Amino acid sequence: MKKILGIAFIVLMMVCGNAFAAEGTVTDNATNGVWPAQNNGKNFQVILSWVDGDLTLPATATTMSINAYVTRVVTNPGTTPTDNYDITLTDVDGVDAMGGTLANRDTATSEPARPYDPASGTYGDVYVAGTLTLNLSGNSNVGATGTVTIYCERP
Repeated sequence: MKKILGIAFIVLMMVCGNAFAAEGTVTDNATNGVWPAQNNGKNFQVILSWVDGDLTLPATATTMSINAYVTRVVTNPGTTPTDNYDITLTDVDGVDAMGGTLANRDTATSEPARPYDPASGTYGDVYVAGTLTLNLSGNSNVGATGTVTIYCERP
């Protein structure tokens, strides 16, 4: 009986420990779902600030509607992310709109990137019809922060 209670206690602690882990969060600069526009509303910036609470950012908190061309992205490492952490911005088909150019981000320096098409081997604007999801990987520092600024242009 003691053995069964001991095993049940260990399983309960494992389940409760996961339930109380702090998930990562992502906040954006939208107001009521609308991105602040510049240059007569044609150009706008999507600014995403992230905190990696338990090294897993929840996908539901990272999806934002774009419906425009992505022309450039700048990442700012914020506080203590692991060097060479990776970011992808996946569309509704699960394809990285940046073509891998947000891999191996620096821990101390803001870095720009242009969208890349691996199929053609060219850099250029990419149209996103719908949503993008911010995905973070390669970070091993709980509580790390950063910012991703996505520069967009409406057709």
